[in-house]
Amino acid sequence: MQQHSTYSTISSDADPPYMNKNPIVRMSESNTEHMSYARRFYDAFIWRAQALWHLGFSPWPIPLAINNKRWEDALKLVNNLYGVEDPRPMGPLVELVGPIYSEDVNAGTLDPDLEQYLDARQRVVYVAFGQFMMATSAETSTRVLHMLLENYEAGELDGFVWSAIRGTPLPEHITTSSGTHYYLNSTEFQNIGRIVPWVSQKAILRHPSIITFVTHGGAGSLYEAAYFGKRMLFTPFCGDQIYHALNFERKNAGLWFILEEADTNTMTTALNQVLKDENGTMQQEARRLQAIFQIHSQHALARATDLVEEVAFTADSDGKLPHRRDIARNLSFFKRNNYDLYLGLLALITAIVTLSYRVVVLVKEHLRIKKKVD
Repeated sequence: MQQHSTYSTISSDADPPYMNKNPIVRMSESNTEHMSYARRFYDAFIWRAQALWHLGFSPWPIPLAINNKRWEDALKLVNNLYGVEDPRPMGPLVELVGPIYSEDVNAGTLDPDLEQYLDARQRVVYVAFGQFMMATSAETSTRVLHMLLENYEAGELDGFVWSAIRGTPLPEHITTSSGTHYYLNSTEFQNIGRIVPWVSQKAILRHPSIITFVTHGGAGSLYEAAYFGKRMLFTPFCGDQIYHALNFERKNAGLWFILEEADTNTMTTALNQVLKDENGTMQQEARRLQAIFQIHSQHALARATDLVEEVAFTADSDGKLPHRRDIARNLSFFKRNNYDLYLGLLALITAIVTLSYRVVVLVKEHLRIKKKVD
């Protein structure tokens, strides 16, 4: 079962013409809705020709064709759902069964000291970049802490928890724009924010004091935050993280920046906007997503299990599911798209116009001859 967005689907079952066919650009722009004509033309023809010229082969039609052939009769289970996935028609061999979580979404507990810290606050920001991503330098970590402390001094948050994995380079101290010095090992700093090597993400997102999640935008983190109705500020690094960040920004469900490129002011302003949420649109979208995720997660695993059993008990001797075979595969290209009907209509109109023209010409000729005789 695929754990990610069907924008990278291995089959054409969920790939109508308006989905982006460039596998690199598709990481951020999964469909052509927001792409200009020039960009679409470039991706469809120019980019492919350039790759063919420089690499000696076309980099995506060949492997995709092989994969399509391999999986064309397989039932594809995708751990995703509409609300994150682009809404579009999908074939009978594609099923969105998400969100399925790796463990009970209500599992996990907090360290008593951290739980006490959260209980004493109401507007806490949680920061985590996943199991493998991290700030690559002390300078980047400094900007992250600046972003948090500047908003703390502005009164937009009353605490933060940064789950910084081991090896994350951290500065010894931070000096904010107000001239205040914060030493990370001081009691004063510990009373404001916590930097921990690990925390149960489900447990901390479940806490009501967490109002915003600064995340890399991986599918797992997004699913957990959506389930608990948290606003998100994205710092995507690669892959579908960029797609998620763009998608949520366009829905007015969050903001994003590239961590290694954004300056302190950009980061601080972005977090400030998410925290303030002046029109309430982000929290409204967060609640809408929360409802979608909580509703679908109740029976997601059972739904996926049912589909696996369907394959096990109904597949034919070749492992195919004849009851799910799209009838379009039995039709010619013209019949499948009703082009034969349009061609017939065009031929009929052409015949009528031609016949009418010939009748008019004959009548005019007849009248001309008659007039000449008279």
